[in-house]
Amino acid sequence: MFVEGPISQIQRKTAGYRVILADDEPPFRLWLRSLLDGSSEFKVVGEANSGEEALALASSLLPDLVITDVDMPGGDGFELARLLRDQLPEVKVIMVSGHTGRAFQRLARREGVVALIPKVKLSVDALAQALQRALPEEA
Repeated sequence: MFVEGPISQIQRKTAGYRVILADDEPPFRLWLRSLLDGSSEFKVVGEANSGEEALALASSLLPDLVITDVDMPGGDGFELARLLRDQLPEVKVIMVSGHTGRAFQRLARREGVVALIPKVKLSVDALAQALQRALPEEA
């Protein structure tokens, strides 16, 4: 089920959800970090420029969530999602991309991605909906 409204309305763990951002565009990571840092619900614990770097960070930091781009050097977002699914299945993946076709959506689902959000449509509300889908509800 999707939730409408700001990120702060999403249920969270007591200490907040631990997030890794993976994108090879520093300005985009900075913008995304600013969205998440404005909320006590989420804590950005790492940033990566590549899929390879994101996997290494996830293995050591054990985040709840990885938000990744599709097109990155050192392994694309699909490869990262597949490796995370196989090695760290408890880590949820949200993918952001400039690509919006159905083939991308099917591939993302097949690799275990919880949500694929077009970068041009990424907003606080879109991110909140994707995060609601990605993260477990509290009892």
